[in-house]
Amino acid sequence: MFRSLSFGIFLILVCRLTHAESIIVAVASNFSPPFQKIVAEFQKLNGVEVKVVYGSSAKLYAQIINGAPFVLFLSADPRLNESLERQKRIVPNSRVVYAHGRLAILVGSGCQLEPLMKAINSAKKIAIANPLAAPYGRAGIDVLKTGAGYEENKNKLVYAENVAQSFHFAYSGNVDIGFVAYSQIISREIEESKFFLVPENLYKPIVQEMVLLERGNTEYLQSALKLYRFIKSTEGKNIIRRYGYQLP
Repeated sequence: MFRSLSFGIFLILVCRLTHAESIIVAVASNFSPPFQKIVAEFQKLNGVEVKVVYGSSAKLYAQIINGAPFVLFLSADPRLNESLERQKRIVPNSRVVYAHGRLAILVGSGCQLEPLMKAINSAKKIAIANPLAAPYGRAGIDVLKTGAGYEENKNKLVYAENVAQSFHFAYSGNVDIGFVAYSQIISREIEESKFFLVPENLYKPIVQEMVLLERGNTEYLQSALKLYRFIKSTEGKNIIRRYGYQLP
């Protein structure tokens, strides 16, 4: 059974891991829509129970450093995986790009779709994932600095913990617009009149990378490796592509 677990309760899971056919995976929030589908298909084929913790890449990284029992980390920030590699916390040569993310802007409930920069400049509240913790938040800042004017808009920003919360703020109408992941737009089947797909020349590439984490237990590693390989398989790639990601 697939369980989507909120960030911060991973310690409860430690007691439940009684055998290697149950693993815990850390996944950046933006990748939640395709990963739910990936897990569902993977579990049908392999009999490995996958428990997932979603959150901003930086917060998941902090949990790994503090001993969280994750066996696989799907990050949206390669710098974090590079840091884990330097600390010898990952399986050697396991760093691999699984997707390139795409940034979108969701127009809040009750607001009208306008040209991209006009929509940003006319908004009173703009949701954005914390740029210190979330790559999609940094991409949103790039857009403001590149085209819309960061200084003119910085006081409008409503900071979310991660891109999932940024989507919620906009979708619920609590803000006028929100910087979100394109995968969220696709998974919710948002109508074209309610979002922009941001031109990729307005922000730095969002390179999403996964690593196998060194757990010191070969049985857990073998189970994690099955999922790692499934994500890289043709079936896994097809799922990722359907949710608007570009493949490496």
